[in-house]
Amino acid sequence: MLTDSKFLTGVIILLLFITTPISGMLEKTSTSNITVSNADIVQQMALIHISIPKPPTPSLQFPVIFDADITQQVALASVNISKLPTPSSHMPVIFKADLIQQMEFTPPSFVPTPTPTPTPTPTPTPTPTPTPSPTPTPTPTPTPARIITIAVTPDTLNISESVTISGAIIPAYSTIVTITFKSPLGKIIEQPVMSTISGSYSLTFPPNEVGEWNVNASCVIEGEKIKSETVSFTVKQYHIEVGYAILIVGRNDDWLSQEYIDLTANMTYETLLKRGFTDERIFYLNPRNFEKVDMLTSKENVSYAINTWAEEKVGTDVPLFIYMIDHGKEDTFLLKGLSETLNSSELDSYLDELTADTGCHKITIVIESCSSGSFIRNLSAPGRIIVTSTSEKANALIEKTGATFSKYFFNAIAKGESIKEAFEEASNAPEIKSYSDMLKRVGLPPQIPLLDDNGDGIGHPAPVCCGDGSLSSSTYIGTQFGALDFPPTILDSIDNQTVIVGEEIEIWAIVVDDFEVKRVYATIIDPDFAIDRIRNDTMYEINLTTLELKEEAGNKYTASFIPKKEGRYVFIIHAFDEEGNIATPREIIIVATEGKFDTGPGTYPSIMGIHRGTIIPSYNITVKRVYTYSCPGTGGHSEEVAFYENGKLIAKGTWNGYHSDHHYITISPPVMLLKGHKYNYTIKTGSYPQIIHKQIANVTGGIITCSEFIDANGRKYTDWIPAIRLE
Repeated sequence: MLTDSKFLTGVIILLLFITTPISGMLEKTSTSNITVSNADIVQQMALIHISIPKPPTPSLQFPVIFDADITQQVALASVNISKLPTPSSHMPVIFKADLIQQMEFTPPSFVPTPTPTPTPTPTPTPTPTPTPSPTPTPTPTPTPARIITIAVTPDTLNISESVTISGAIIPAYSTIVTITFKSPLGKIIEQPVMSTISGSYSLTFPPNEVGEWNVNASCVIEGEKIKSETVSFTVKQYHIEVGYAILIVGRNDDWLSQEYIDLTANMTYETLLKRGFTDERIFYLNPRNFEKVDMLTSKENVSYAINTWAEEKVGTDVPLFIYMIDHGKEDTFLLKGLSETLNSSELDSYLDELTADTGCHKITIVIESCSSGSFIRNLSAPGRIIVTSTSEKANALIEKTGATFSKYFFNAIAKGESIKEAFEEASNAPEIKSYSDMLKRVGLPPQIPLLDDNGDGIGHPAPVCCGDGSLSSSTYIGTQFGALDFPPTILDSIDNQTVIVGEEIEIWAIVVDDFEVKRVYATIIDPDFAIDRIRNDTMYEINLTTLELKEEAGNKYTASFIPKKEGRYVFIIHAFDEEGNIATPREIIIVATEGKFDTGPGTYPSIMGIHRGTIIPSYNITVKRVYTYSCPGTGGHSEEVAFYENGKLIAKGTWNGYHSDHHYITISPPVMLLKGHKYNYTIKTGSYPQIIHKQIANVTGGIITCSEFIDANGRKYTDWIPAIRLE
């Protein structure tokens, strides 16, 4: 194969000397079906070698040579020509490559000569070595830029309604998304929300100004702030009649929990103000006369509030809201202890009279007391919504922070939720669930809140069903708007986990708020918490342990806790802000177990003797007894056990002989071995105990070493560790 252009030129010159001139050659040679075309745009050239089977003996082969000056690739092809005549001169044909685009060869028509000519041995054509193509360098795929989308639904609404802001982080990422609102008057409101692992987020917002609002979403991911476009929605004026409210606070004969009852009533009062009520629209009855109280609580004054004060104000389209809180028993609400009470029939007669005189059917009654569910049957009527904190014969929970059901119910109302939504949220409060479990353990009915809004006299628990829920789902206490005091949000917290008794753990939560978080704390229900049987004429006061969480950087609040005993600890994390808004709580379960130090079984050889060495626990271990592994078929045991710290005896135990659990020695009083501390032990064994034949062993619960073992024959070893378990 000829590839060098200078070499090709030499071949051409040589051919000119030994053959007829090319032009003459072409004239004398029959060259039928040779197609020549312009090759200015040729991309590929070929070197064609023509081999001739059985030709006359030539003086020269038939080379076809292309000028390779512009050739990109060279290929080898072969054209077989049969019945070729014996030429007088052979035909070296030279084609100029820059003139050729395509060449087609067909066998020329020659008259064969009678004289056969031996077939020459063909010269083998060298196979061209292919030039490897370079491996392309892969182009890295660029990381797509993150974006955050936003949408608002609806884009036009009345001031009494709420708008939903939603969107997603793309690609998906879970983080805090800040929704920033700009009101028609220019007020900036920021509300954080957590995006899901799929990147989506959603927030329901009750705007309180008429006009055009602007809103955008933003977040920070790996130090980069990402911001959505700004979208808008329009709020139109719409008048809602909030109506009037009556608050009735009672007491029992001992004034039990009165401080917490008053606290709850005052929080309810503040919630009503947020929902559009004014002081003039609220009538407050309380057994103690303090600021904002209109009258002392009595049956006569309850009648006055409903049939005189309210009767002059409510009407067909002007609703009435009544809130009652105190101790109670079945079909009895204590006004002034057991000496003056109110039953459901009496209250129903006051309301029937009000409806008859004013045409007001829109009446909502919320009762917070033990056995409050017993009021539903008689109070039920078309247009009335009745909510009770518990059922007919069950107790209701109150804490230092207020009556539990009411606290959660009115917190939801403050956020602009409907009565049905607030009822279901409060019914699922973790404290109520835990309290109900305790009631059931002592044979009392659990606290189950009830709701009736279809007038059939039957209340139903959450989730509301069986015909109830329609009216309450579209009814609000006050307006759906008011001061934009969003409650704090607990975004994250410690997970449920199992820990070791006596080992310190960190209780933490991430809490954010649109203003300032005032307090974050956890109420703790410990394993031994229980209640005694109680009378059914009082709201039960439960004083749970509280743990204050202090703020650190990044909205993180923490506190240390050390479980003192085995069992299940329920932590309910709370947060509230300067405005008194309460976060939806988060319940955490911590299970504490006693740490165990266990070498596991040992092996032979074995003999009784005295073991000395050290123990370093990997966590705190309360040692109540020591178990000794024995060799099969023997009575291997420990006879004496002693623990020392810094040379001082801290615990010991003595064997009580062969009996049902002769493997154990009791340590009295129990001793706690602290994580990471080094303790010396001396253990005297009997019979054939199992042995760990090592000088040092990493075992379950820590490290144990052998300093010295002296067997019953006086021989000494430094790699005989007793196989024991500390419990």
